[in-house]
Amino acid sequence: MVIPAFAGSLHQTSNQREIALITGASTGIGLDLARLAAQDFDLIITARDKVKLEQVAAQLQQQHSNRVHVIPADLAQADA
Repeated sequence: MVIPAFAGSLHQTSNQREIALITGASTGIGLDLARLAAQDFDLIITARDKVKLEQVAAQLQQQHSNRVHVIPADLAQADA
């Protein structure tokens, strides 16, 4: 198992939100779920389009003052 470098930064303290992982967060249902979850959670979002993910992350962080980590990946690929 590979643990991303940012995993240590996700350790919760009493003033941090819980964390939600949203796949396909650049468009469609995944994007809608990310927008809904951002109200109450810090997020890890993943999808194939890195640029779009970074735009979504910036928007959600600005609107909800939460932390959003981006993992660009094609989850249809075994090595993702």
